[in-house]
Amino acid sequence: MTVVYSVLTEHLFVKKVVKELSIDSHMQYGWTSEYEKYGQSAFLGYGSALYHSIIRMIKLKYDNEELGKELNLSKNSRF
Repeated sequence: MTVVYSVLTEHLFVKKVVKELSIDSHMQYGWTSEYEKYGQSAFLGYGSALYHSIIRMIKLKYDNEELGKELNLSKNSRF
């Protein structure tokens, strides 16, 4: 559930999430389809705290990479 939610609402790339969690991408797309069809009732237990933490960490890593790129661009534009 957390994986699906993160991809749909936090705009994370499926490829990045499945790589970090060692999940098959076909499984992720299946889960997303189930979620879009049935909502939260598609999953029992609504995920776990561990996956919530991992997804948060992936998002922070992604945000950090993007901020690093922006910083490099601003440094390069000064010259």
